Amino acid sequence: MRAPAELLPVLVRLADVLKRLNRAEEEKAAAASQGHHQLLDPILTEEQALILELRGLEQRRLSVLKAAGLEQATVSQLLEQEDNEGKERLSPVFEELTQAAGRLRETKESADRILNVRLRQIQHISGLSGGPHYDEYG
Repeated sequence: MRAPAELLPVLVRLADVLKRLNRAEEEKAAAASQGHHQLLDPILTEEQALILELRGLEQRRLSVLKAAGLEQATVSQLLEQEDNEGKERLSPVFEELTQAAGRLRETKESADRILNVRLRQIQHISGLSGGPHYDEYG
C-alpha cells in the first residue's frame, strides 16, 4: 500500500513550519542575548501561532495515515511500500523534515540556555537594586 497522495503536501507544510519555528527560536535567542527584551513578545506570539499550526498539521498527518491504515507505519516502512517515483518524491521531504526537526531541537536548547542566563542576570540585578523580592509566598 502506497502512502496517500494527501500526505506529501502535509509533510511539506510541516517542514516549512519547523523551519519558521527555528527562525523564531533564533530571533528569540538573539533578542535575549543582546538584551532586547522588548522584541521577545512579538516573537513569542509568532511562535505560539506556529506551534498551533504545527499541531494542526500533525493531526492532519495522523488522520491521513489512519484513513489509509498506515497510522503505525514508520518512515522507512512508508518508503519501502513506494515505487521508485514515490520514493523520489517522499525521500527528500522526509529528509528535510528530519533535518528541520533536528535543527529546531538544537536551536531551542540553545535559546533556552540563553534565556535562562538572562533571567538569572535579571534576577541578580533586581536583587541588588533593592527592588521587590518575591519568594514562594509572594
